[in-house]
Amino acid sequence: MASRSEALIPQPEIGTSLGALGRAPKSQAWARVTATATRAFAVWVDGRDLGTRERAVYAARIEPDGGVLDPVGFRVAQYDWVHEVAIANDGTRVLVVFSAELGGISRIYAVRLDAVTGAFVDTNGPVTLATNPDDDRDPEVVFDGQNFVVAWVTHSQPARAQVRRVDPATGTALPGTLSLGTLDLNRVSIGTIGGGNSVVVFDQVDVDGGSSTELVSVQDGGASPFPSIPGPRARGGRIGPASATTYFVTWLDNSQGYPEILGARVSSMGFIDTTPLPIATGNDGGVIEREFADPVLTSGPSVVVPYLELTTTSGGSETFVRRVDPMTGAVQPQLTLSATRTELGAPFIAPLGGAFVGVYGRTFSPNSRANDDVFYTMGPAPGPLLSRSYQAQNNATGVAVGGNDLLAWTSYFPTDTDIAFTSWSPDAGLMTAEDTFVSVTSDQDFVDLSRADGRVLASFQRAGPSSIEGGRIDPQGVGVDNAPFTVCSLPGSRLVAKSAFDGTQWWTGWLDDRAARAAYVSRVTLGGSALDGSGRALPFTDPRSLAAASGPGQVLFASHSGTGVLQLARAFSDGGMDSDRIERTATFFARPAVDFDGVNYVVAVESDLPDGGEALLAARFDSSLNQLDLPAIRVREVPDVDGIAISFDGVHHIVVWSEGGGAIERMYGVRLTVDGQIVDAMPFDIAPAGRFTAPHVSGAGAGRSFVNFSRFDSPATETWRARAVILEQGGGGQSCMSDTDCGPNFTCVDGVCCNSACGGGVATDCVACSIANGGITDGTCTLVRSGMNCRSSVGECDVGEACDGVRAACPADQTRAGLTCSIGVCVGTMCEVDDGGLVFPDAGVPDGGAADAGIEPDGGSVDAGGGLPPERRLGVGCACAEIPGPELALFAVAFRAILNRRFRRRRATARDR
Repeated sequence: MASRSEALIPQPEIGTSLGALGRAPKSQAWARVTATATRAFAVWVDGRDLGTRERAVYAARIEPDGGVLDPVGFRVAQYDWVHEVAIANDGTRVLVVFSAELGGISRIYAVRLDAVTGAFVDTNGPVTLATNPDDDRDPEVVFDGQNFVVAWVTHSQPARAQVRRVDPATGTALPGTLSLGTLDLNRVSIGTIGGGNSVVVFDQVDVDGGSSTELVSVQDGGASPFPSIPGPRARGGRIGPASATTYFVTWLDNSQGYPEILGARVSSMGFIDTTPLPIATGNDGGVIEREFADPVLTSGPSVVVPYLELTTTSGGSETFVRRVDPMTGAVQPQLTLSATRTELGAPFIAPLGGAFVGVYGRTFSPNSRANDDVFYTMGPAPGPLLSRSYQAQNNATGVAVGGNDLLAWTSYFPTDTDIAFTSWSPDAGLMTAEDTFVSVTSDQDFVDLSRADGRVLASFQRAGPSSIEGGRIDPQGVGVDNAPFTVCSLPGSRLVAKSAFDGTQWWTGWLDDRAARAAYVSRVTLGGSALDGSGRALPFTDPRSLAAASGPGQVLFASHSGTGVLQLARAFSDGGMDSDRIERTATFFARPAVDFDGVNYVVAVESDLPDGGEALLAARFDSSLNQLDLPAIRVREVPDVDGIAISFDGVHHIVVWSEGGGAIERMYGVRLTVDGQIVDAMPFDIAPAGRFTAPHVSGAGAGRSFVNFSRFDSPATETWRARAVILEQGGGGQSCMSDTDCGPNFTCVDGVCCNSACGGGVATDCVACSIANGGITDGTCTLVRSGMNCRSSVGECDVGEACDGVRAACPADQTRAGLTCSIGVCVGTMCEVDDGGLVFPDAGVPDGGAADAGIEPDGGSVDAGGGLPPERRLGVGCACAEIPGPELALFAVAFRAILNRRFRRRRATARDR
């Protein structure tokens, strides 16, 4: 563990809003996605800051690690009204196709973006693909290996399917628009297997008024019939690749009296699966809406089919995917992407970095599209869902349990407030999180988490009528209880639920206004039952805050009164309680935080100073509430201390707070030893400056802590976001002098604490643990950047080697043997004189005699020699006298000739042998 007084280096923030795209205060919908080998592009129809009948096309870039490069999106196009949008890429350019009104008629437009930067390739604006006298709507697009192929619907009488190709290099529409047939439903789908091959799927109106789902091949600008989907009730087909030569088609079927999504593999010769494959069925009490996206062939390989299912039981909807083996047609079990109130559409997905990225729209306000938003999800299996509402996320709190860090927050919707959960682990990253305790009719707020025996109690306030409620969840944030249970529900207002575990049961405390302001507590069993009905009063007077810490067979509660008195009370496993009041003259205490390290309690509190400033004080108390630090420890003195939190990480107490107030606040941390010493002479930063809610910190053991808070992210939309930061003592990336400066499982390599030995810091390999030494990051052993030197040249005849960014070993040592050099030819790593066949080494004589001064027959010198002019240099490699001048030049030439002849004879003799 770190032995020096160095500040902890927080790991990067975990943003639970990572997956929200756009975050606009008005409707966002019709999300689509495409992915290159290195990046995904999501597009959607967006209504932010626009008039009543205006919509725009927005886009955002998504990295393979889930990072959003354009967190609020960027505008691609704006017209009187944008209806739908589609997207595809050729690896270099992205083509965004959309339908939009101009002058009251909807047209099909396309615009190209750079696939890396997102910059506009078509600087003169979108290209018009269709100008029919009737509305053109519902575009879809693919890249067929040669051209972009765009399909859409012309809403004439009857509606017709249309196709046109776009040159990816110029962005111009190629001549000729194919009209494929009349439509029964106003939707088309288009898929490709590359090589200029595409297939368009649409519902054809028959002469007798019936319909069928038709497949039409589009190749080289022409169209030809493809095998039709079997079944008279087939509707709404979607298509994507199943292999390099086959397609996978899905469609909706009602022939059994209930809706089903069926699928089949198909080749140019006909259907491979003569019996349709079951993707989803509506005979289980649910209804399958006609919302399912194009199948996608992902790495694995497997065909992934995304779809949306409406359920009659809850009135909400869920998004799912199924994987299908493209070789055997075997359908794998259903996987859930999300379970929310109302979805706008099925998730559209694209392969990205061995996993996939998917986007979809979601409605947050029932019976209204005023709060739609666009989300994305990533993962190989799939998932996880990374985001929630664009509405405010406040009161972020967390707890470390079972190797995971569980984060909870209150998510504010237009009509209510709900509790949401997510889980983070070093191995799995951010886990899926949905609104576990959801109610559309009442507020839930002030959530607090307390761990016990692998489970967590979530305690919170519910408004209207006011009550304190709880529910158990597992370390992944999944609810154990079907619904929250009531702890207290008497008339009056209740605030600030706080819980802690005494080793046998939980204690939940809250502030209560049923009569005068008071604090109450109730025991909660591991089975999820509240034992004390309306609660039992804590011995506090006029409490204004509440904190709790688990102790040995007891829980310590702390509060401050309206007159600034710090009050402590213990609640014991047997139900008993006692208390203590800590009162100082002319000192006002506020908002205490409490912690327990296995031996003593630590209380951190905000306190007024005589000069008008504020201080953050801390003091240790034994389990009998005897104060061990007199006077208290002064952790920080600033004009404005706010939002204190404290937790023991297994090594130190981590004290976290915010200060500054107003629009610019800072969040800091300090470590305290178990004997009350301040480790960090200067507090360390927890997060960039901004506006914060009060922080929460939870120790995870082994020098690791989990800090949670909400930060004001968007002044334009008044948006707060739940955030989290991991603190690790001596963890990856912290500077070090030796292994003793690093925490468990870390080694001092390249001057930082590294997660492995990483080659022991040897400079002649191609791995490093710090950016300074060529690595990708500090603290994690990675391959160094391509081109980094790993073996330096020792002379002009030696080749320096560089890492290739692929292999961990330095390439084999290479020389320039046999090639010319400054004075002759390379022999091994040496440059030797080549004088008409008389080769003379420039650094000594072959029989071990004294080294010469490297003087050419014309009297010039070839040695580096030390900076003197040639006629004044000392001999290299010997303690010779200084050569006095040019009068010895002839002697040197003659002596060199003798040595050359002697060396030539020795070489000839060696060859004869």
